[in-house]
Amino acid sequence: MNKFRVNNRFTAGMLVLLSVLVTACMKFEGEDDEEKMVENETAMINYLAENNLTAIKDTMGLYYRITDPRPTAKAPAIGDEVQFFYKISLLDGTIIDTSSSVTPIKMPYGVNIDMPGRIRAIGLSRVGEKGIFLLPFYLAYGRQAIDKVPAYSPVRLDLHLTKARSEETQIVDYIDENELEVGYSDESGLRIVRLNEVEGDPIGVNRSVKVKYKVWALSDKTKTLDSGDLNFTTNTSTVISGFDKGIQKLRVGEKAILLFPSELGYGAGGQRNQTNTSWVILPYAPLAFEVEISQ
Repeated sequence: MNKFRVNNRFTAGMLVLLSVLVTACMKFEGEDDEEKMVENETAMINYLAENNLTAIKDTMGLYYRITDPRPTAKAPAIGDEVQFFYKISLLDGTIIDTSSSVTPIKMPYGVNIDMPGRIRAIGLSRVGEKGIFLLPFYLAYGRQAIDKVPAYSPVRLDLHLTKARSEETQIVDYIDENELEVGYSDESGLRIVRLNEVEGDPIGVNRSVKVKYKVWALSDKTKTLDSGDLNFTTNTSTVISGFDKGIQKLRVGEKAILLFPSELGYGAGGQRNQTNTSWVILPYAPLAFEVEISQ
């Protein structure tokens, strides 16, 4: 765990993010990109005609048709955990990639960690909806050939959005599913589940403490992200604020589970492995810390 506080806030709109992604994909190296964009457009229009499909053209250049509309259902918001099933194929029908038919994909919405076209498709969907999305190369696999995908290929994405949960909903669901009894909560979103009873005053501010901890994301409680012993002084901004605030409310000898939203944790930036840049903690991830105060 990065012991230093992260205070990242996401302030850009989703459309701005996608515009940046698309711009990055469309930095022309010559006339090839422009020609391929025209070819992609023609291929997608022909595909719609050949399959007797009507579709809407999005401002990003993709075509889409919601095949199972749910107009009153929830639309995903930035930072929501979205769950979905998908299939990606070339326009000739060759299947490139598909999710499990049983277990949906989970990821935070509004973050540059996925194919730009799929992010946009999720944003055009409501919970429960199924849709067909035709993505030009710059929203899909780009200029380079990858496995079964020729360079500059437009693709078809079939997507079924099954859930979109805010961080608050994720925390409430976690508490209910695990039958936890919350002993403390505040307006910042911090919850404390006390695991034993200890007398004495809370630790409070500017107090040196030793804490044994284990942390996991609420999306997968079976996977420990980090664990160990930590010495720090409370209220000195040396650890993430949710951890600090929670420890201040506990007593020496107390064991507890601290639950808090990403605003008190690693925020919109998440936490990456410094060696290989893989995600250790995803952006917008609410966290659970199991802690024990030993001094």
